[in-house]
Order: sequence, then structure tokens, then C-alpha cells
Amino acid sequence: PEQLEEAAMRSNLIQQIVVIGQDQRRLGAIIVPNKEEILASKRLSTELSKEQITGLLSEELRK
Repeated sequence: PEQLEEAAMRSNLIQQIVVIGQDQRRLGAIIVPNKEEILASKRLSTELSKEQITGLLSEELRK
């Protein structure tokens, strides 16, 4: 999980992340988004919905 956390922290869109489930078939993650960076990256001045933020973070983590 540490390698995944380090890779995810390279993204400006993620403020903090904790990957859970070491030695498990599937892993989970608790992610604190960097809302200012998300808004800046999308050139937005208003808040996004949780679903929109989740979608953006999912895309970012797939990179």
C-alpha cells in the first residue's frame, strides 16, 4: 500500500490518502481531495458535487 500512496500523492488533486487492506485480494482507500487544486484544474469557481469529485479522483488514480 505504501507504493500506491506515494504514487497517488504525486497528484496535486490529492491532499492525503491512506490505502487499507494489505495482503488482501482487494484494497480500499480513504482519500482527502485537494478541493482548491480540483477547482483550479477545471477552471471552476463553484463547488463540485461529491460524485463529480469522486469521478475526477478515480480518473486521476487510473493514470
